[in-house]
Amino acid sequence: TASIELQQVLDSANPDAELSIIVQLRDTLRPRAFRKLAYEDGGEDAERVARQRRQRRRDIVRLLKQRAVSNSARLIDLAQGAGATAIRELWLSNSVAMQAPRELIWTLIADPRVLQVRIDQTLVAPIPIAAAATPVEWNIEAVRAPELWARGVRGGGISQLDVSGDIP
Repeated sequence: TASIELQQVLDSANPDAELSIIVQLRDTLRPRAFRKLAYEDGGEDAERVARQRRQRRRDIVRLLKQRAVSNSARLIDLAQGAGATAIRELWLSNSVAMQAPRELIWTLIADPRVLQVRIDQTLVAPIPIAAAATPVEWNIEAVRAPELWARGVRGGGISQLDVSGDIP
């Protein structure tokens, strides 16, 4: 399938236009598949458990890269034969990015190995907006914490005491 944005661009593009796209392949690894990677329980040995976790992470990355290479090889051959340029394998998402002619994009959309074709675009994160200053809560005022803060005291070495009765 094609994303809505891609459909709109394709409808308005010249017949000889080339577009930057990402092609996500249908055969993707799911996190549940990694549960099958069994490792011996380290028991109380924390270092052993840490080594096993590191090995599991390496195995997951290796499997993702192997799956991406095997899935994308025919697609990359097709794309190169159709004049695509700037082809990059995106192993983590089992996708391929490329600069593709319009006709190739239509071919990829119809390919049963392809899950989705979308425009390759830069996403801009929203700019954080500082929250409005809120009044200090009553309990902070009651212990006169702002006065201490003004003198540079930040609470290091101070512990909290909970009392259930009146203090004379």
